[in-house]
Amino acid sequence: SLIFRRCQLAFDRHFAEKKPDGTLDVNHLRISDLDVNLSLKEISPDSLNLRVRNLAFAERSGFAVDELRLHIEANRHEATLRDFLLRTPRSTVRQDALKATYDAKDPATLRRTLRMSGTITDMRIAVSDAAPFVPQLKSLPTTLLVGGRINLGARSLNIRQLTIEDETE
Repeated sequence: SLIFRRCQLAFDRHFAEKKPDGTLDVNHLRISDLDVNLSLKEISPDSLNLRVRNLAFAERSGFAVDELRLHIEANRHEATLRDFLLRTPRSTVRQDALKATYDAKDPATLRRTLRMSGTITDMRIAVSDAAPFVPQLKSLPTTLLVGGRINLGARSLNIRQLTIEDETE
């Protein structure tokens, strides 16, 4: 297990030019209020079993994760993501289960054999939460509700029963 409470983290590539304030700059990160609680139940060359009980932080650009939770079990042929929750100041993404099958012997084979499926049941996206990545979105007050069933193949994306609603008042 790994637990951090109320930590700060800074990363700088001093040779890289800084981006304007309010924009996420991966070359100059300032993370505060970092809370991490994770449990690595198993890791080997063939498998991974990781549970993120909580991850939360704020970045100087304004990007913040209030809560991230997930449980992932994976081996060389399949992976299952369960109990996924991502909460930002104005958005929530909840996914009960997402399953993937693949052959992970090398990157080319993985890309060719990857198949994923899952259902989006509770996704509320505030467009303004993406402003640290795309500053023009800061003043856009739109909140979208998204749902549907997803099947992803090596060269295909199939979305059934897709619903997108504008929740903006």
